[in-house]
Amino acid sequence: MADAEAGEFWGFFGGCAPLPRKIACDEDKTDVSLSTKLFCVEKGQAEPIEADSLTREFLDTNKCYTLDCGAEVIVWMGRTTTLDERKSASGAAERVSPSC
Repeated sequence: MADAEAGEFWGFFGGCAPLPRKIACDEDKTDVSLSTKLFCVEKGQAEPIEADSLTREFLDTNKCYTLDCGAEVIVWMGRTTTLDERKSASGAAERVSPSC
Protein backbone atom coordinates (compact mmCIF):
# COMPACT_ATOMS: atom_id res chain seq x y z
CA MET A 1 0.00 0.00 0.00
CA ALA A 2 1.38 3.44 -0.93
CA ASP A 3 2.15 6.11 1.65
CA ALA A 4 -0.96 8.19 2.40
CA GLU A 5 0.82 11.53 2.00
CA ALA A 6 2.36 10.51 -1.33
CA GLY A 7 -1.07 9.41 -2.57
CA GLU A 8 -2.55 12.73 -1.52
CA PHE A 9 0.22 14.61 -3.37
CA TRP A 10 -0.18 12.61 -6.59
CA GLY A 11 -3.98 12.84 -6.43
CA PHE A 12 -3.78 16.62 -6.05
CA PHE A 13 -1.47 16.99 -9.04
CA GLY A 14 -3.29 14.49 -11.25
CA GLY A 15 -1.14 11.38 -11.04
CA CYS A 16 -0.78 8.04 -9.32
CA ALA A 17 1.12 7.34 -6.13
CA PRO A 18 4.34 5.38 -6.56
CA LEU A 19 4.71 2.07 -4.80
CA PRO A 20 6.85 2.27 -1.68
CA ARG A 21 10.29 0.68 -1.86
CA LYS A 22 10.31 -0.41 1.75
CA ILE A 23 7.91 -0.43 4.65
CA ALA A 24 8.52 2.48 6.98
CA CYS A 25 8.81 1.67 10.65
CA ASP A 26 8.74 3.91 13.67
CA GLU A 27 12.55 3.93 13.82
CA ASP A 28 12.75 5.41 10.29
CA LYS A 29 10.54 8.38 11.12
CA THR A 30 11.98 11.58 12.51
CA ASP A 31 10.31 14.51 14.22
CA VAL A 32 12.29 17.04 12.20
CA SER A 33 10.05 19.46 10.32
CA LEU A 34 11.35 19.86 6.77
CA SER A 35 10.63 22.82 4.54
CA THR A 36 9.17 22.27 1.07
CA LYS A 37 10.51 24.24 -1.90
CA LEU A 38 9.22 24.30 -5.47
CA PHE A 39 11.66 24.94 -8.34
CA CYS A 40 10.90 25.61 -12.00
CA VAL A 41 13.49 23.95 -14.24
CA GLU A 42 14.40 25.82 -17.42
CA LYS A 43 17.52 25.12 -19.52
CA GLY A 44 18.86 22.82 -16.83
CA GLN A 45 18.66 25.45 -14.07
CA ALA A 46 16.31 25.16 -11.11
CA GLU A 47 14.83 28.55 -10.21
CA PRO A 48 12.96 28.75 -6.88
CA ILE A 49 9.30 29.75 -6.90
CA GLU A 50 8.47 31.92 -3.92
CA ALA A 51 5.05 31.26 -2.39
CA ASP A 52 3.43 30.96 1.03
CA SER A 53 1.57 27.82 -0.05
CA LEU A 54 1.71 25.58 -3.11
CA THR A 55 -1.25 25.13 -5.43
CA ARG A 56 -1.78 23.41 -8.74
CA GLU A 57 -1.96 26.80 -10.48
CA PHE A 58 1.84 27.13 -10.10
CA LEU A 59 2.35 24.26 -12.56
CA ASP A 60 2.51 24.95 -16.30
CA THR A 61 2.20 21.93 -18.63
CA ASN A 62 4.94 23.46 -20.81
CA LYS A 63 7.53 23.27 -18.01
CA CYS A 64 9.17 20.86 -15.57
CA TYR A 65 9.39 21.34 -11.82
CA THR A 66 11.12 19.83 -8.83
CA LEU A 67 9.59 19.76 -5.37
CA ASP A 68 12.23 19.50 -2.66
CA CYS A 69 10.62 18.04 0.45
CA GLY A 70 13.89 17.74 2.34
CA ALA A 71 13.84 13.95 2.67
CA GLU A 72 13.00 13.42 -1.00
CA VAL A 73 12.81 15.32 -4.29
CA ILE A 74 9.87 14.90 -6.67
CA VAL A 75 10.11 15.78 -10.37
CA TRP A 76 6.92 16.94 -12.12
CA MET A 77 7.05 16.98 -15.90
CA GLY A 78 4.46 18.89 -17.89
CA ARG A 79 2.58 17.00 -20.59
CA THR A 80 3.96 19.08 -23.45
CA THR A 81 7.61 19.11 -22.39
CA THR A 82 10.31 17.66 -24.65
CA LEU A 83 12.51 14.69 -23.84
CA ASP A 84 15.48 17.03 -23.40
CA GLU A 85 13.52 19.17 -20.91
CA ARG A 86 12.57 16.05 -18.96
CA LYS A 87 16.18 14.84 -18.84
CA SER A 88 17.26 18.28 -17.74
CA ALA A 89 14.68 18.30 -14.92
CA SER A 90 15.88 14.91 -13.67
CA GLY A 91 19.45 16.19 -13.60
CA ALA A 92 18.38 19.37 -11.81
CA ALA A 93 16.61 17.28 -9.16
CA GLU A 94 19.91 15.63 -8.33
CA ARG A 95 21.56 19.03 -7.94
CA VAL A 96 18.70 20.50 -5.84
CA SER A 97 19.14 17.96 -3.07
CA PRO A 98 22.75 16.83 -2.59
CA SER A 99 21.65 14.22 -0.03
CA CYS A 100 20.03 12.08 -2.74
